[in-house]
Amino acid sequence: TIKYSKVNRKNQMKKFNFSVLLVSASLIFGCGESDEAGTAGATSGAVQAGPSEDTAEATMLHLMDGLKNGQPVVVWNSLPDSYQKDINGLVQSFGSNMDPDVWKQSIDLITTVHKLLVDKGEFIGNYPMIAEGGNSDAAKKAIPQIAGLLKTVIDGASDLEALKSFDGATFMTTTGASLVGQLDAISSLSPNPTGGPSGLAALSSIKVETIESSADSATLKITGPDGQEKSEEFVKVEGKWLPKEMTVSWTEQIAAAKDALAKLPEQSGAMKGQMMMVSGMAGGMLAPLQSAETQEQFNAAMDGLTQGAMGMFMGGMGGPPADAFGPPMEESEAPTESGSSLGN
Repeated sequence: TIKYSKVNRKNQMKKFNFSVLLVSASLIFGCGESDEAGTAGATSGAVQAGPSEDTAEATMLHLMDGLKNGQPVVVWNSLPDSYQKDINGLVQSFGSNMDPDVWKQSIDLITTVHKLLVDKGEFIGNYPMIAEGGNSDAAKKAIPQIAGLLKTVIDGASDLEALKSFDGATFMTTTGASLVGQLDAISSLSPNPTGGPSGLAALSSIKVETIESSADSATLKITGPDGQEKSEEFVKVEGKWLPKEMTVSWTEQIAAAKDALAKLPEQSGAMKGQMMMVSGMAGGMLAPLQSAETQEQFNAAMDGLTQGAMGMFMGGMGGPPADAFGPPMEESEAPTESGSSLGN
């Protein structure tokens, strides 16, 4: 049984959580610098080396300022040395333990999608479901942006050997900055429900205020663009201010990640089989789109892909829900050879 939950998005405050920033900006595997429009959407505004003062509030403001200016390295620099060492170790361990063939197949699959977006971007934008949508202009503009994002991922993560010497600071000033800028450019295409700026520019509308503070702990009030407020407890770790919730679970999460990475070699056989199946299915499904030479051919291929995906979904669900076409008919209502009960 699959349960669907309703989420009320109206007037919902976007959580500005330090740990979310860490995951989204720091734990992205990659290295090197992208050559193709890597910094799309990023800016080069000057950001001071560190917070203006040694407080949790100043740290948060410094983070927001750096991200707005396309410099995610401020997130990295705000971490204690031991945390940076943990992250570097995880990525390096991934590079050492990940099966090269499985990784290559993963990158090849991303490359196939990237090529489709580049070669058939115009066809994709003119597909009726997109062209006739409520925000078709933004959707069309997002296609090359997504292609650029995938190219950055391909360039930054394809060399599994290079991950063995991963350095977070270097990554955050090169590939990481490119990814953040590209993600910002994509998110900026969607209007902000509050009417204010979109993307990272919306950080300008977030207010941070200290409720209470001591030498090694603090509580901040964070007010979102929509006026909703939340409080966040911070503590000092190795001279750096971090959310208390993040510090409580850090050691446990790092240990779990190390354990999972250590098991990668013994799982390589199963991963190869799964990746081959996924690559084969994806290749077969995307080939008609790539070979289309006209909009009509592309539309037909996309319709077939959509119908096929729906069929697979319905098959995996065991068929449509029992009440998909109304309540089940009673035996006396069932159609007969001479006609249907609707005619009686």
